[in-house]
Amino acid sequence: MARQPPKYELLPEEKTKEMLKLFKGERTGFVLVGPKKFFFPSQYIEQGNGFYNFEIRPDDTWILSYPRSGTTVTQELIWLLANDLNFEKARTHFLAERFPFFEFSLFNHPELTREFLSINKGDTAKQQLCLQIAKPGYEVLAKMPSPRFIKSHFPFSMLPGILDVGCKVI
Repeated sequence: MARQPPKYELLPEEKTKEMLKLFKGERTGFVLVGPKKFFFPSQYIEQGNGFYNFEIRPDDTWILSYPRSGTTVTQELIWLLANDLNFEKARTHFLAERFPFFEFSLFNHPELTREFLSINKGDTAKQQLCLQIAKPGYEVLAKMPSPRFIKSHFPFSMLPGILDVGCKVI
């Protein structure tokens, strides 16, 4: 049975105009989520339920952190330790492939994705990358084999029940 994700409200119009000047990648607006009013791009409206009801697995490893707090180096270290120091695979596969950022799609507005596709016209590899990073993390991760490694900056109140199934949380 699907759980109800935290409720959201639209950011007031005047504040939205101000924020759109600062956050050039967002084109629609922003929402305030849950009782603590966490600030997210408007894609949360369409994707929030998918994140909140993502099917977790007991062998998932999650890194939960604040942005700009050493997450990337922690991801790399954890992945290498869990994969017998497989430096060759680490060298040949992007960290984002090995350790996806759960909610990254929220920051890829569809208009921005279309602009990136246009800029990279003629370069199929770059266009595929643009399309891949725009996919919601819950869709990408659902197709990945176990064990999965997942990065998130979501607060606990917006995550699926990761502690309920015994996931590793760092």
